[in-house]
Amino acid sequence: MAFELWDKQVKPGSAKKGMRKILIASDFNIAGQFTYLMRAINKYSPYRARCVIWHDDHFQFDKDIILGETGQVNKEANQLAHEADFFIFGRYIFNFPGVNFANDGLISRDNTFVRYHGSFLRENGRELRQYHLDNDVVAVAGCDWTATGRLAGCFYHIGSYFNDYSDMCIRDVSYCPSYKPGETFLINAGSAGHPSKGYDFLQETIKKLQKDGHKIELKLYTNLSHEDFMIEKAKCHATFSGLSAGWGASGIEGMWLGQAVLCGIDPWLMTLYPDAPIIPVDKGNLEKELIMLMEDEGKVSKLGWEAREWVSRTFSTKRILKQYLYLIDLIRHRDKYMEGVQELPRLYDL
Repeated sequence: MAFELWDKQVKPGSAKKGMRKILIASDFNIAGQFTYLMRAINKYSPYRARCVIWHDDHFQFDKDIILGETGQVNKEANQLAHEADFFIFGRYIFNFPGVNFANDGLISRDNTFVRYHGSFLRENGRELRQYHLDNDVVAVAGCDWTATGRLAGCFYHIGSYFNDYSDMCIRDVSYCPSYKPGETFLINAGSAGHPSKGYDFLQETIKKLQKDGHKIELKLYTNLSHEDFMIEKAKCHATFSGLSAGWGASGIEGMWLGQAVLCGIDPWLMTLYPDAPIIPVDKGNLEKELIMLMEDEGKVSKLGWEAREWVSRTFSTKRILKQYLYLIDLIRHRDKYMEGVQELPRLYDL
């Protein structure tokens, strides 16, 4: 079996024993997660993976194949789609020139799952729920009930995002500066995001605190590559990831940088991560929690290092990759395992 295209993103000299060929396809490379998953599969697993992204963006995330807006057939992507034996879709199953996944008989209940992120699932929940019920295709979502609560039969517990600043880090990432009361407290909010995130309320709260004499500054970053954004973000003391439940990629980045992370929580999130070292906030307590951080000497550093240790353990590349590999094996043999364990599954020692 020829693997020329599938070995393109595999490090030369890697001993690949598995025959499985995994195609990852997403309309956007959400927080760089899909190319990161491809790299993790190629580096640590016995399998091969490639990644096709439809729309590029200004964040300049790592890339494999970008289809772009031309509408022309991409021969490499076309061949990969027809040769793959397993598919991971980001946000939804989309077709591209020369490839119709359903009509071409490429996808099935036994070789596909969809990895959802955020607003797309919130805004299209009813239709997506019906799609999964009708087609028995597995869904994977994060830890925010406003999104995951819209699906049935979904795998919610798999790490919502890789922490990509540890074992596969290719950047020199410095950690957040220490903070002492009286200094200017720097808090960042990564992007405008969905209206439910509450960035407008955060800005109003910080303006009020400034008017009351507190030395606090909100850092908003736009039109930066992801690498440049991380350099700027590392100068802050805290990350605000939103009032809707969950920390998302922005919060995980903040925790890895050793920052205090403020975010909304709900009971669903806490059933999955009851020991998460974050600061729960809503509109009623955000101002109070910010004042507490500014006035309690050592609180920022203590929370930051607890968060760094926790996220390094909980969202490590190998841990989440194992979850994905076991899910792939479960999907491929789902009916067999419904009857109980007849034989041990493959155990991955990455």
